[in-house]
Amino acid sequence: MTKLKKDLESQKAVVLETLPPRGPKRVKYMEFVRSMLDIELTCVAVTDMPMARVRVSPWAVGHFLESEGIETLVHFSRISRNILRTEGDLLGMWMLGIKNVLLLSGDNPQEGDYRNCSKIEDVNTTELIKLVKLLNQGTDPAGNKLNSSTGFCVGGVFNHRNEAEIERTREKLEAGVDFLVSQPVFDPTSLEKFYSQLGKKAHVLASIAMFKNARQLKYFSSVPGIEIPSKLLSSIEKGDNYVREYSVEYALSVVEKLKTFVDGIYIVGIVRDHDFIARVAQVFRS
Repeated sequence: MTKLKKDLESQKAVVLETLPPRGPKRVKYMEFVRSMLDIELTCVAVTDMPMARVRVSPWAVGHFLESEGIETLVHFSRISRNILRTEGDLLGMWMLGIKNVLLLSGDNPQEGDYRNCSKIEDVNTTELIKLVKLLNQGTDPAGNKLNSSTGFCVGGVFNHRNEAEIERTREKLEAGVDFLVSQPVFDPTSLEKFYSQLGKKAHVLASIAMFKNARQLKYFSSVPGIEIPSKLLSSIEKGDNYVREYSVEYALSVVEKLKTFVDGIYIVGIVRDHDFIARVAQVFRS
């Protein structure tokens, strides 16, 4: 059993999201991750081309982290892979020691660095979950028998602000997903309502974000699927220091409410503040 699965079951999971480097040098990235280890994180998440911007593939970063004994949660986007590459990459990830995967559509590749690249729809996210579950059984959708099975702990994502997501999330649960990760939570009651409507128990990691300045908050508010409360947005008018201090206290108050019904906290990758990450872990686990 992975530490992630164990901590989810004990409702003590704290996951830190990180963005892979933009080039092949990994020194600074690895130093940053190591500097966070005294917090006793459950694992380190590694994103897969967020905003369709080119970065090092997450499975490469994940491999180096795992080789140092740091458990990872590697993101895996379907929208830039055909099914052949999808299966090959997943098998390669397992071979490299990656045991936790977060399966998601990914950001539209035609809105990032390469506007003329292909958008691939060979499988949807529910079908991708089913594919990984077949690999865990030693076979695949084509009926091929593998020489060994994988044993991935499989995660999916959902947007608790969108009621249309309820049925899609139920489908992911029926497909066998092991845990779910929410969009960033600013209103715990909206997540609690969504969770109660699912009708099936699921391990949930609630995403949390803080902002280091007004520019970052303003940009984040324009991301599709994110809804930031007006009282948080109004802090922009009071300057960067106020935004930082207010967003930290706001996030910690949200964590205090979330810990009564979620199984873990997922700290969004815009956060690189050791003190904040440590405080989130302490508040959630207290």
